[in-house]
Amino acid sequence: MDSNSSAQRKVIVIGAGGHARTLLGVLRRMNVSILGMTSKDKNEAGQVRGGIQILGSDSEIAKWRSETVLLVNGVGTDHTTHARREIFSNFKEQGYSFFSTQDPSALVDATVEMGEGCQIQLGCVVQAGARLGRNVIVNSGVLIEHDCIIGDHAHLAPGVVLCGSVHVGEGCFIGAGTVIRQGIKIGEGSTIGAGSLVLADVPAHSVCFGHPAKVIRKL
Repeated sequence: MDSNSSAQRKVIVIGAGGHARTLLGVLRRMNVSILGMTSKDKNEAGQVRGGIQILGSDSEIAKWRSETVLLVNGVGTDHTTHARREIFSNFKEQGYSFFSTQDPSALVDATVEMGEGCQIQLGCVVQAGARLGRNVIVNSGVLIEHDCIIGDHAHLAPGVVLCGSVHVGEGCFIGAGTVIRQGIKIGEGSTIGAGSLVLADVPAHSVCFGHPAKVIRKL
């Protein structure tokens, strides 16, 4: 079932940090009703962020049955996607579904496939034949050319450019402003440092940086 097929349901945004607040803007521009946010700090319950009330910690979500709400993963990433992946997996195991967000300013070809909980931010371009996995972040100003494949839980930071037929593996973090040449494969779990120019395939679980990019170490 399409996670957005019941768009009349209200959404709960998990997290109250910077990424979560950008998603509030996207959801408003999509005219989606927001029930509230959660925070890992239970003492923030009742506070307001971006005009939306913090309900409490993530455990508060259990007060709503899975068929009555949709979740938005507002946890960002800082060179690793582990925390974000864990949140997605844990709530899926509990039977909840994640809402996919697409800012109205984004240009997304009709042939693009988006997995559950995928997030496309302001000013992105996603071209024909691209496939985006579950729980993916396509951050502000990203350009994804034709036939690219983005694995589950990957994060493309602002301004990333993927030329045609690039394959980004599951759980990768691609740093801001990185350019990846056509046909390149980035192995799962890898991190590409900001501003890199990637001209060769990157092995799985590698840290890669430079202009042109080189593997610095293994994870």
